[in-house]
Amino acid sequence: MHDWVRQAVAIAMELPGTPVKLIWSREEDMTHGRYHPVTQCKLTAGVDAQGNVTALHMRISGQSIVAAIFPQNIKDRKDPVVFQGLNPPGPEASIGYTIPNLLIDHAMRNPHVPPGFWRGVNLNQNTIYLECFIDEIAHATGQDPLALRRKLMAKHPKHLAVLNAVAERAGWGKPAPSGVHRGLAQTMASAAMSPRAPKSPSATAAS
Repeated sequence: MHDWVRQAVAIAMELPGTPVKLIWSREEDMTHGRYHPVTQCKLTAGVDAQGNVTALHMRISGQSIVAAIFPQNIKDRKDPVVFQGLNPPGPEASIGYTIPNLLIDHAMRNPHVPPGFWRGVNLNQNTIYLECFIDEIAHATGQDPLALRRKLMAKHPKHLAVLNAVAERAGWGKPAPSGVHRGLAQTMASAAMSPRAPKSPSATAAS
């Protein structure tokens, strides 16, 4: 994927002993660069009479970075990188919600625009998809977004502790100033590159 390296080497080989500095024009950079993967997501939830989330289907449709760069690593049209931030429930799960019936799948659709491993990779859009939908569920069932998240995080103490800390510092539950609207979101990201460093959940509150 580092085609500029090959290009610089090819030019340097034609100019022995001469320092070479390769600069792409803006047009070349836009034409030959790689982009964040294009995806969309459809979410469907089941809710009981008490407002409990009993089922969630999250279907992601879009590009696979691995298929574009390392096609030999794609088996049965499956790309685990697409699910970044949505790892199955467990002690160190990325997704911090316990939902009895959970299905997250991917319909691979690869357009001609080449994707690459930009910062966040797939975590960015996956968090937006899920957290916005949690807010929609809260609105549809008449629940406070924080209260709903706390209920879904009952078995994920790390996520819950971070969320509670953010809610406290944001003054959640207190009347907001006129014209100010608050929102909460949480996710677990691969914050550290070292395999020995544990992943940590993070939460944000926006006004």
